[in-house]
Amino acid sequence: MLTFQPLESSDLFGFIAGLPMHPLVVHAAVVLLPLSALMLVVLVFVPSWRSRFGWATIAGLAVGTVAAFVAKESGEALAAKVGLPADHARWGDILVPVSVGLFVVALAWLLLRNRAARTSSRSVTATVAGGLAIVLALAATAITVIVGHSGAQAVWAGGVGESPAPSASATATTYTMDDVKAHATPADCWTAIDKTVYNLTAWEGQHPGGQQVIVGLCGTDGTAVYKGEHGSQKKPASALAQFAIGTIGGAKPTASASSTVSATPTATTSATLTLSEVKKHSSASSCWSVVDGEVFDLTKWIGRHPGGPRRILDMCGRDGSAAFHGQHGSSGQATRILDGYSMGKLG
Repeated sequence: MLTFQPLESSDLFGFIAGLPMHPLVVHAAVVLLPLSALMLVVLVFVPSWRSRFGWATIAGLAVGTVAAFVAKESGEALAAKVGLPADHARWGDILVPVSVGLFVVALAWLLLRNRAARTSSRSVTATVAGGLAIVLALAATAITVIVGHSGAQAVWAGGVGESPAPSASATATTYTMDDVKAHATPADCWTAIDKTVYNLTAWEGQHPGGQQVIVGLCGTDGTAVYKGEHGSQKKPASALAQFAIGTIGGAKPTASASSTVSATPTATTSATLTLSEVKKHSSASSCWSVVDGEVFDLTKWIGRHPGGPRRILDMCGRDGSAAFHGQHGSSGQATRILDGYSMGKLG
């Protein structure tokens, strides 16, 4: 419930011959949908082409629609492995119903036009269907472009022509965790990861997983959360290195720094909290939960949870041990992410 689940090769939309299905099928949607949609617009205005290209266009829309659906499902399966690019996923969700609507309207329009041609009559319904088909075709084309662009950004942003990692002199400045905590807003966002301090303010809007993921790290020690999601992956580390501004001096920052918010006490993992206190934090604005006798502030995780906010909200203000283990068992990755939100023990 608190982490990405590894995919099995048997998953319907997971892998094909060991390769992720998503990049293998997404190009069919990106190519077929806009080409077929634009061809449909041409057919509306060029009657002489309908008999030659009408059904081929409908077939292209059908295949493109199926490809869009498979791309959406396989994208969600891939997101469970590598993280969810929020903008890309949102537009992908929109594209599927738009493409379905376009296919249905296009098919109805062609049938009506063919019937009108056989009877040598004018059809107002066909004219209206043609107008609606044009609108949907242009919408599907625009959304497909946005989906493709946002997906390319998620894959390649920071990976091509990226700035080299900062030199030792660039990170020579020493800060304390108090300095980091003073920069805890989206407009001024610092975090500490492995005792290196990063200014992530400029990265919030570029992060493939969505701005909220970065905002949740502002003013905290984000080591546990970062490693829980990225482990030792080179690309995230390379992107992160661009924003290093210094190191943490003195005592090593504690994991509790990543879970402290203004509405909660600055408890360390040695603090003792009661179940009555936990029950007072049972909403999306302040969500505490208990797992295996330890209290966690999951407020910042609600909007980031790849399985949706509902599963986290269901844990707010109560003992979520059964729900957590029912979903994740003894997953080490899930436990590492959970540890990043620890507040103390349940007494």
